[in-house]
Amino acid sequence: MSRRTPGARRHLEPPRLNLTAMVDVFTVLLVFLLKSYAAEGTLTAAAHNLELPSSTSSLAPQATITITVSEDALFVDEERVAELAQLAGIDGLYLPALGQALKARVDKARFIAGSNTTVAFQGKVTIMGDKKTPFAMLEKIMYTASASEFGDIALAVYQHGRAS
Repeated sequence: MSRRTPGARRHLEPPRLNLTAMVDVFTVLLVFLLKSYAAEGTLTAAAHNLELPSSTSSLAPQATITITVSEDALFVDEERVAELAQLAGIDGLYLPALGQALKARVDKARFIAGSNTTVAFQGKVTIMGDKKTPFAMLEKIMYTASASEFGDIALAVYQHGRAS
């Protein structure tokens, strides 16, 4: 039976980190996140506390200019255009403040398209309105958008069964 002397210490190597397993885990996480991430075709209604109506439509949203109708204001691409209280008092269907904001977008798109012949103005707009928004207001917004050269109008909705 061999005994160690009290002064002799066992020489141990420091533990090594197995990088192969860690790289494998990070690769799987990265692939999962990239597959589940969709930057194009998503609309966020959380910024204005909107509750979008539900629909059975299976069409994915496209990246367009977005008109958002919140409880108190109207936004074009997150830029506050007008207060809803002011817009409700306007007679007729055309909303001048919205029309000016959309015309500015048209002019900007045409300026960019003028320097690049492969880009053309599409005339597409998406309206995000709370499901409590009166139809009369949506009608005015749609009329103003079509009068401002945005003839392709889409209404943002939750796909049926995905509403939170």
